[in-house]
Amino acid sequence: MSCGQCGGNLTVPGKGARRRYYCANHKEKGKSVCTGMPGLSETDAAESILSGLRTGLMQDAAYEDFRETFVDKMRAQEHETGEALRRHDDRIRETEKTHANLVREVEGGTFSEALIERLKAVDAEVKALRAEREALVPTPVDLPEEDLPSLYRAYVADLASTLSDEVVVGSTADELHTLIDTVVVSRNEHKEHHELDIQGKLLELLSVADSKKAASLSTAAYSLNLVAGVGFEPTTFRL
Repeated sequence: MSCGQCGGNLTVPGKGARRRYYCANHKEKGKSVCTGMPGLSETDAAESILSGLRTGLMQDAAYEDFRETFVDKMRAQEHETGEALRRHDDRIRETEKTHANLVREVEGGTFSEALIERLKAVDAEVKALRAEREALVPTPVDLPEEDLPSLYRAYVADLASTLSDEVVVGSTADELHTLIDTVVVSRNEHKEHHELDIQGKLLELLSVADSKKAASLSTAAYSLNLVAGVGFEPTTFRL
């Protein structure tokens, strides 16, 4: 949990059911660093996050918007990678040409220690460039074709329901942590409520359904916005 104003961590002092989150920077360093905000009930925060994940995660319309944005981004990256690959191939050809010229000189009877050292260096450069080329070849990326919104809502609902089981609560919490990097908490004074922005990586979500495809999807971020103690707003995705 982090403060939407200063980025500092939130802390939960005290004990009991009335525990509240406060900005650690405000409490420890004062208003010069962060003006702070009213405490956020620990219960409200937990209920809002789980409710938002269960019912708001990857709603159909939001997911379609994400899919279109993601595909556009991947196409742009593939174009950039293709241009880089062409430039790299030009370097390989030029280096191979230099290498061939040096070999002809040696075969033609020209011999010197400097020439041999130069040939060895160019030979190593050619091998290195060829090895680097493999990493530049674009890998086709397709989003899984499953009904992802329904799939992940069911997955998170299952995780959330098991949080009440003390036997498995630890492992379940670990699973949720793979979906959530941080929860940014801000105070909307006009509406007099806290707003939570759940941030994570779509990579981990996709890996639940298809690890092979997910491994090629880099670290596309996602964000789910909701209101603590009130409900949740429409899901939004950020890249």
